[in-house]
Amino acid sequence: MSLFVRNTSLFDAWTLAHIATGVLAARLGVPHGLFLGLTVAYEAVEYSTTFPIGKKVFGAKRPESSLNVAGDLIASTGAYLLVRRYM
Repeated sequence: MSLFVRNTSLFDAWTLAHIATGVLAARLGVPHGLFLGLTVAYEAVEYSTTFPIGKKVFGAKRPESSLNVAGDLIASTGAYLLVRRYM
């Protein structure tokens, strides 16, 4: 399995969007708990609506794997924490 297969691998093309979200939230001073809560809630909504609604909303061709959900959370929270620590 490739490292960057959309919705099935740990990281995919959307990883950059998750990283950007973490960076932006940190730069805007969003509190950590609020950011983490919103991020987890978004992933839950995205995961639960992947089919059939998510097919229209997100353009998904297959359901997200738990590995991909974990990668999304790692990317966004990791970026958030790094920016808060070093900027």
